[in-house]
Amino acid sequence: MKEDSAIKFLIECIRKDNYKDFKEIISNYIKNHSIDWKGMENPYLQRAFLLFYNRIINFPKIPKEIKKELMLQYMNNYARNTKIKELAINLSKKFNNKNIDAIFLKGASLLFTIYKKDIAERHMQDIDVLVRKEDIKKAQEILIKNRFKRYLKFPVEKELHYLSNKGNIMLELHCNIGSDVTNEQMNDIFKSYKIINYKNTQVKISDAEYTIITACLNFIRDSCYRSEYFFPYKKELKDNLYFSPFFFLAEMKKLLEYYKSEIDWKRFFKIVSSYKEEYKIIASLCIMRRVFNLEIPVENVKIKNIYAGTFIRLSKIISKDKPIKHLLLMRDIDMFYEGMKLINKPTLLIRKLPWIFKRATKKWKI
Repeated sequence: MKEDSAIKFLIECIRKDNYKDFKEIISNYIKNHSIDWKGMENPYLQRAFLLFYNRIINFPKIPKEIKKELMLQYMNNYARNTKIKELAINLSKKFNNKNIDAIFLKGASLLFTIYKKDIAERHMQDIDVLVRKEDIKKAQEILIKNRFKRYLKFPVEKELHYLSNKGNIMLELHCNIGSDVTNEQMNDIFKSYKIINYKNTQVKISDAEYTIITACLNFIRDSCYRSEYFFPYKKELKDNLYFSPFFFLAEMKKLLEYYKSEIDWKRFFKIVSSYKEEYKIIASLCIMRRVFNLEIPVENVKIKNIYAGTFIRLSKIISKDKPIKHLLLMRDIDMFYEGMKLINKPTLLIRKLPWIFKRATKKWKI
């Protein structure tokens, strides 16, 4: 594929992200490698490159057309994320005044941590807010008073959707972070949240452990939750399945480095052990450790699900030389596993593994 060299270039940027001589290293990489710049035309791939925007935009070898597209996305992100951050601050004041613990999740929370120096690096579509079940009605009243309207396009049983009159920004109001999360865990989330003091306002975000759990699930889920073996796709959806994981790959590395001294791994694995998607979280960490040489203590983690155990073992043997193709192989296997669960035949995974390997290895030429 024409995008392969661009993805390899992206992986190199992710690996060297926190190096002091990043610009020099990446400049030499561009000089010594043949990069098909057309691969960077894909908007989903560009979202990942925006994480390095200020450090790569002036490289002379990057075509002007690509720079123009990156700049446009960067400016759009800045305008939208400025509104999102302002909304998060204003809503925090309102929630705090009514003694409602409202925890900002995912992208909105990251504007106060890993993206606080440059909020335009991250593409963002909505705001996710978590409140206690007993505070849902009070939270709804606050949103409506602040010119938010109910938005009924999405299934209301999962979360409540509101659309802001200011900039058409969607807000998702959650009273849970997953169907398999226990009441005990929900209490733990509200006991352990972090407070960010910003412009004389206390903004509440999830702690290191829950933030990284969410990032792990985003990384795997984003390309796996719809299986190509069972559902038809438009080209745009296929592009999303192929390219969007690379953004989350880069974001996970940023998070793991940001929370390196803060995260309690013992507590992390204890929380994860009760998740149905435990294997996806552990597999994400195995991939990060293997591809980026990060210190993550996954060796002694025991996975209860025997089928998922196969997936974990595969994640531990990913080659550093071919991380892209191995990630795609992992995705194919996980998509098939999800499909088997949908039709209540997970045992087929074991019987079909040789076929998946044959098909996927041929497809990705591993």
